[in-house]
Amino acid sequence: MLREKFTEYLLKVDRQMPEERREQIIHFAENQLTDFIRVYFDSQYLGLYACTDLNFYRKLEDEMQTNAEIRLISDIDDLYSLCIYHYKNFLGSKQFRGKDRPILAPNENKSKKTVTSIEEPKKESDPLLPESEEISTEGKSRQVNITRYERDPKDRKKALDRDNYQCQVCRIKFELVYGEIGKDYIEVHHLYPVSNMGEDYKFDALDPERGLVCLCANCHAMIHRGGHYEERDGKRVMIPMSLIDLQKKFNELNNKG
Repeated sequence: MLREKFTEYLLKVDRQMPEERREQIIHFAENQLTDFIRVYFDSQYLGLYACTDLNFYRKLEDEMQTNAEIRLISDIDDLYSLCIYHYKNFLGSKQFRGKDRPILAPNENKSKKTVTSIEEPKKESDPLLPESEEISTEGKSRQVNITRYERDPKDRKKALDRDNYQCQVCRIKFELVYGEIGKDYIEVHHLYPVSNMGEDYKFDALDPERGLVCLCANCHAMIHRGGHYEERDGKRVMIPMSLIDLQKKFNELNNKG
């Protein structure tokens, strides 16, 4: 099963990742990400494990960066880009193609000869497509419901104007590094996730602790990876790492002031 292989892959690439975080990534990718792709990218998308075309996810990743509408939606919850990043790398890994050694449980005999759980595809037409998966006919319609959290583009503009399109951790400004193609480009991060706010939440885009901040893709991923879970109103929610903590860690490791 690809789900088990994907889980093993996440464990392999980051053994420090909490089990709850891995399950959150997998569950989000199987559900919210799947609905997102069908609504905004490909209405005939068959699902995470039915579509194993690496180029498909590369194009999706590019579209999320260049298409303004898709980027605005994906910025609501950064798990969209994080899930695509991990699944894309999984599809390009040896583990997906069945060439990696499986991770053994503590009670298993590691001296035993290991076998792969996914056999090499016999057909050469698509080396990335597992034999166990079938290709469905085109044109099948599907009704999809998703939950969207409203966001005012004016709030995003406030953060962009304040930070001048510069990452507030590593200080990269894309226009200075990549020229014209990097002009007026940067990701915007919610210091407190929109999905955790509730309808009556009073939002201030420039709030230093719960507003918006400009981050490059690398720092954006790290601020979520360094997050933690909290119980709030009887609900378990994921809280990203604070901007100050990430700035401190970056400066310490890079000898910044």
